[in-house]
Amino acid sequence: MILQTKENLQLQVSEIMDKNPVILDLSTSIIEAAKVMRDSGISSVLVSDPESGTIKGIVTERDILYRVVAEAKGIFKVSISKIIG
Repeated sequence: MILQTKENLQLQVSEIMDKNPVILDLSTSIIEAAKVMRDSGISSVLVSDPESGTIKGIVTERDILYRVVAEAKGIFKVSISKIIG
C-alpha cells in the first residue's frame, strides 16, 4: 500500500500502478477468486468478459466479504459476475 504523501502526489500513475494485474473470467467462482487473491498476495482482481475480452469490473476482498459472506450467498454457488463493482 502506498501512503498518500506530498511526494507520492507528484508521481505518475504509471510509476505506481501494477503493470500485470490479475484478470479473471466472469464465470470464475467466488472461492476461486478468493484463492487467487490469497495466493497472489493481492486484494482485488479485474473481471473480463471472455467473449469480448473487455474488462467488466473489479472484485475486491471487501466485495466478497460484504456481498457474499455477509449475505450468506454461498462461495461455491456464486460467480464473480454477480458481485463485480
